[in-house]
Amino acid sequence: LMFAGSSLFTARLRVVAFFQDSVAGLTIGSPVTLRGVRVGSVQNLKVYIKLPDMVPVIRVYMDIRPGQVSWTGGSDGADVADLELAVKTGLRAQLSTQSLVTGQVSVSLDFHPETPVNLIGGGGAIEIPTIPSDFQRIKDEIADLKLPDLADKARTALTAIDQIVGEL
Repeated sequence: LMFAGSSLFTARLRVVAFFQDSVAGLTIGSPVTLRGVRVGSVQNLKVYIKLPDMVPVIRVYMDIRPGQVSWTGGSDGADVADLELAVKTGLRAQLSTQSLVTGQVSVSLDFHPETPVNLIGGGGAIEIPTIPSDFQRIKDEIADLKLPDLADKARTALTAIDQIVGEL
């Protein structure tokens, strides 16, 4: 009791999120925030292999402190039904960089109703769907640029410009 303090008696909701990409920098105890307000922390990380594709997915268990959230109508605290409704209306989990220097990462919760609900299931807790981090989206966009094709096109354009300049 002395070491746990009052956190031993604090109600918590166990949730899980499945991340497709690397969670490097995310550790047990990392913060879980909702629009910048700490509402919980990461409790456990496990690698889950999706068969038959052999695709690794990272299962991240989090404890949410219900007392950190108030709901319309004045009720304080969240319960399972509130959390399930929030997921249906767009609550998503996303990795967020806390520090570029140290590489620490947190889990950021926010509402993104335009994104699909992609549930993996099997975590034994309420699942919050994930969306790619902003950094991952930038990496994916760069990968989609097809740089060798762009280089060939640029080389062709420069050759054509060189020919036109030579003729002038």
